[in-house]
Parts: sequence; C-alpha cells; structure tokens
Amino acid sequence: MKHHSQPSVIKALAVSLVCTAVGAFGFVSTANATEANTGNLNPNTKGTVTIHKYSESVNKGSAASGHEDASQVPAGAQPLANVVFTAYQITNIDLMTNAGWDAAATLAPGSFTVDTTAKTLTAGAASYTLGTGTALPATNSSGLAVSPSLSLGAYVFVETIPDGSNIVSSQPFVVTVPLPDSDGSWNYNIHVYPKNSITALSKDVNDANAYKVGDTIAWPIKLSLPYLPSGKSFDTVEVYDTLDDALTYSGVVVTQGATTFVQGTDYTVVQAGQKVTVTFTPVGRAKLTQGTDVTFTLSTTVNSSLAADADGIIYNQAFANVNDGKNIPSNKPHSDWGWLTLEKYAEGKSEKSLAGAKFDVKNAAGDVVTALTTDADGNAGPIALKVGNYTLVETAAPAGYELSTDPIAVTIVAGGKSSAKVVKIANKQKPPVKLPLSGGTGTVIFTITGLTLVGAATALTIRSRRKVAQASSLR
Repeated sequence: MKHHSQPSVIKALAVSLVCTAVGAFGFVSTANATEANTGNLNPNTKGTVTIHKYSESVNKGSAASGHEDASQVPAGAQPLANVVFTAYQITNIDLMTNAGWDAAATLAPGSFTVDTTAKTLTAGAASYTLGTGTALPATNSSGLAVSPSLSLGAYVFVETIPDGSNIVSSQPFVVTVPLPDSDGSWNYNIHVYPKNSITALSKDVNDANAYKVGDTIAWPIKLSLPYLPSGKSFDTVEVYDTLDDALTYSGVVVTQGATTFVQGTDYTVVQAGQKVTVTFTPVGRAKLTQGTDVTFTLSTTVNSSLAADADGIIYNQAFANVNDGKNIPSNKPHSDWGWLTLEKYAEGKSEKSLAGAKFDVKNAAGDVVTALTTDADGNAGPIALKVGNYTLVETAAPAGYELSTDPIAVTIVAGGKSSAKVVKIANKQKPPVKLPLSGGTGTVIFTITGLTLVGAATALTIRSRRKVAQASSLR
C-alpha cells in the first residue's frame, strides 16, 4: 500500500528520493533524513518485504527500485530455492526521527557486520542492537519468500544457507519499512533482489587403463569457485572424499589452470581411514582466483576388498567446504567391475578336470591385461575384471592335450564375485602312437620272418645229419 504526503512534500521527495542498487546485490538503499518527511509516517502501519532470490550472473539487471520488476533479474540468473532469511529489527534506529533515517542511510551492504548471537550490528565505530529475529519461509522454486507483517522500522536481513547447499551467502542488507519511493510516496510492499554466487562441484572417473585388481583409477574433482561479495575472501577451501573400500588412496594433484599447487605449502592432505581431506592453506588460498576451476585429481588403486562388493560397482562422491558453504556434494561417478572363472576339462569327459592350462586375458585393444593358470581342480579364478570385452588365448595346454588355437570372446558385466562369468573350455587329448593291428601287415611280416628262420634252421639240421652219415660210411 502507499500513503501519500502533501503535494509540496511529494515534489521535494520526487527530486531527492531515489532508491538505488547497491553493487551487484540488487538491494534497495535507505534514504537520507532530509529526504523523508517523517511527519507523514504512520507508526501503526505495517509492511512486507518480498525476497526474489537468484544466482549471480555475468550480466547485470536494472537498478533496484523496491518494486517488483523482472528487469532487475540479470539474463542467465536462476531462481534459488530453500534459502532462508531472518529479519532482525535494529531497535535503536527510530524512523520516527530524522536521526534514525540518517543512521539507516549509512548501512550499505558490506559496510557493517552482524552478530546474530550477540544481537549486534557494528558499522565502524557505531554499534546497534538487534531484536528477536523473524524468519521468513524458505524461498520456493521460483526463489520467492515473503516476510510476515513488519512494523515500522529498519531491519537487517541475514541469509542462512542450508548444509549441503552450493550457494555462497550474500551479505546482510538493511531495508526500511516503509521505503521512500521515487514519486514521494511510502512503499510498504517492498521487493528486493539479492544475488548469490554458486559453488559447483563435479566429479569424473578415469579408469581407461584399469582392468584388474592393482590397477590405477583416477578421480578428477572439479571445484568451480564462486565470485565473492565485495570485500570478501576465501577463508575455507576444502574437498573431502570417502573412498570405497575397494580403493586404496595413492596421491593427489591439485591444479588451477596452468598452476600446480604444492602439497605442504599450498594445501595439506589428511587421510583418516578411507576419508581423504585436501585443505588449502592461507598461502594457497591467496593464490586462488574467484570464478575459476580448481581440479583435485585423486589417484587410487583397486584392491582385493572388491571381492566383498555385492554388485561390482565402485561408487565415489566428493564434498566441498567453501567459506560458509558446507558439505557441498558432487555427482556420484562409478567404475563397474565383474568376475571371471575358467573351468578346464578333457573333451568328452567334463568330469575330468585339467590342471596346468595357461591363458592370456586380452582387452579389446589386444593387450594382455593378466594371465591365468588352471589349478588341480581345473579352475582359474574367479578374478575381478573391469566391465568390457575380453579375449582368452590359451598359451600352454596340459601335458598330453592339444593346444586350443581358437581365441574365446568373453564379455564381463557388472556383478559380485558370486555371479562370476564361468567359461568352460575343453582340451582334446593328443593322439596315441601307431601300434600294429591284429591280422594286419605287421603280423604278416613277423610270420614270414619266423617261417624263414624256421626253414633255415631245418636246412642246417638236415645238412648236419648228412655230414654225420657220410662220415660214418667212410669208416
């Protein structure tokens, strides 16, 4: 609602009262004491303040007017939900006096600090007391929140960011109820458009060269730093990551553009169990540039605890703390794994297992990623392999069996050890040496040879007897 003053006063106010934007925040300013005829104020009239909450943008909206005006929303800005503001009345600023208006006019965003616990507002040497806070409802999906009815007075609005939000809180700002309007009237339905920078955290997985337990997986974490309100700097920049039990931490590299930060100087690393926390030091924070990306690349190795994973999927999520933005979550990338078991047996006799068969396991590029040898039970594995296509090539057959020359294609899908892919491979027995057959050529040869020998022996016997007989007749 609007309450109009006398025409002469309206003319004076129209000349001198203009509500301006303060910096990039889109807040309305308070008026000077000489610009407000407090005699026209009704101390019993109440007003409301409507918050239009948007993200910061490289573009700028129009100047703040205290009225609802879509042009105050910069192009590209997005409405922000679930942000809570609390309005604290400044109890020792009396807007029924010109001194009160003078005091309110000095309280531009960034020129004062607020202690909501001690209920004080400090601006240079001046100190003000605050009343009990009146919480506005959380902003809705359109970024809107409307205050309850507020009595005449000066109020400081303090923003509360929920835990896990990626919003950087805006500076507290002061609004008078009512607000002097440019046409010389009093505005009791005030609209403000505070903006927030956004801290973004994203995560990726690089497991291109990981195929088996012991191989390396890298997890690049990109922290998009926000633009901070004027006069603010980074007092906390931290990323933490609780690794899956199937991963062993092996190191981190932190970069911003072409700059590689130095561990121990620019940041520290603390590992507690599976939780790895990377925290920028004051030296490192001083090197950070607002509105740019910092990349934390965590290196890990896949360990044997993967065997306890029921679905074979290694999830990983990071969180960030940037100033008052706490526990900002990233997305949740994952690396998918499955299991392979070989069973080697004699062809035609599946119950006859074969030990000592050796295989190379090759990836889709034809590179050997691991080798397997069947045990006394004819089994090799189960072994963990990253999801994908592989080829099994036998390199040595069990003694007495033919080498299998046909590569075997295998596709590994995500799953636990109990659902391992089982590949059964038969080996053909080597042929026996050639033996003589009954009634065959071999037997005839032996028979002929035997008869020849018998015949020769008989002839020798006959000759011997003849010689004996001849000798007897000569006597």
